[in-house]
Amino acid sequence: MSRPFPSGGSFASRRLVAARIDDLAAHLRTPMYRNAYALMLSNVLTSGLGIVYWALAARIYPADAVGRNSALISSMTFLAGVSQLNLRSALNRFIPEAGERTARLIGFAYLATLPVTVVVGLAFFAIITTASPGSAQAALAAMPLAVIGFIVATAAWSIFNMQDGVLTGLRQALVVPVENSTFSLVKIALLVAFAGLATYGIFLSWAIPTVIGVVLISLVVFRWLIPIHVAASREVARPLELARIVRFVAGDYLGALCVLAYVSLLPVIVIDRAGPEAGAYFYIVWIIATSLNLLPLSITISHTVETVSTKGDPIARTRGALLHAMRLLIPIVAVITIGAPWILAIFGHGYAANGTDLLRLLALSVIPYSINLIYFSLARIRARVSGIVVVQAILAVLTLGLSYPLLDALGVTGIGVAWLVSQGSVAIVLLATELRPVLLSRGQGY
Repeated sequence: MSRPFPSGGSFASRRLVAARIDDLAAHLRTPMYRNAYALMLSNVLTSGLGIVYWALAARIYPADAVGRNSALISSMTFLAGVSQLNLRSALNRFIPEAGERTARLIGFAYLATLPVTVVVGLAFFAIITTASPGSAQAALAAMPLAVIGFIVATAAWSIFNMQDGVLTGLRQALVVPVENSTFSLVKIALLVAFAGLATYGIFLSWAIPTVIGVVLISLVVFRWLIPIHVAASREVARPLELARIVRFVAGDYLGALCVLAYVSLLPVIVIDRAGPEAGAYFYIVWIIATSLNLLPLSITISHTVETVSTKGDPIARTRGALLHAMRLLIPIVAVITIGAPWILAIFGHGYAANGTDLLRLLALSVIPYSINLIYFSLARIRARVSGIVVVQAILAVLTLGLSYPLLDALGVTGIGVAWLVSQGSVAIVLLATELRPVLLSRGQGY
């Protein structure tokens, strides 16, 4: 029996599907989107594995141990952020045009963090033993070998975070998901292995793979990826002016310190004022929310690198990045807002009962947070870091200024209110002022 000839409608449908596939393929071939998706994939894998990690921690470690170790991890990430001088952003910005000086730029960034980490770490322990003698950090300060290990882990975390910026600046973002998912899997394995070490098992499971990851990725970067980048970027390479880099780093670093103040210190504030158990409930939600914040960050990092690498129109490309971020994030935020209690139920009834409203508020905050990130990306492309400093300082003052009274009045939910109000008010002002040309632009950018 002969096969019937396809109807016109079926043929048209197949043509439409083929056209959509071609459009998708062209979309993924665009470096900005391809690298952004690679970073997003890394964040999704890391976040998913992070949920598994903290779910296991909540199940196999006591709540006070989770709170205590989360305070140590928050302190480590805060000190690492201080010590790395926000060089990750500088590497994103300047590696694309560094040419034959790429290895020197990266090596200097790594080495610059080491003495700063030692000084900052020792100063931190000297202050914490006086300011908060009953804290987990003060207890660690009583053991010299533990202090040395903490400082080594902090230095490694500084470089580990910079390595994502290095890989993205080298336009090798596809390596980032492999790096971070491997780190997360090793971390989970060690979390289970160290279950008998309730006091510091969680922290050790985090620190050990960080050190190993720094060594392995550094070998890959310096031996293989830098020579590839130097050969591929000869046309856009330009001399690196030390004064220009220093100005950029100094301004951007001031802004980064403000970020650290209102991001990394919030878990510490909650534990200090509300206790370890409340700190555990807050920290699990905070991990989910900050993981969600990494999605728009992936877009803006790729936007910065590709605009600098190809000398594209900043306004048109910023509009394209903004539209793309909104298309992706609005459905995700809606799902998390609705599903918050079921998401937190994975960690246990206490986490769902105490963290649902907080998670909903932090999820809604991702939209204005993304708008603010878009502004920071545009400012970095133009090397106008003074605006970054001002906006980040305002965010720090608003977030911390509102968090203290709202935490006392509403519990951990008050932190969500403070975060949403701070990010939302700043985003509205930026859309009406600095980002107004982007909104009025008709270009898609990519």
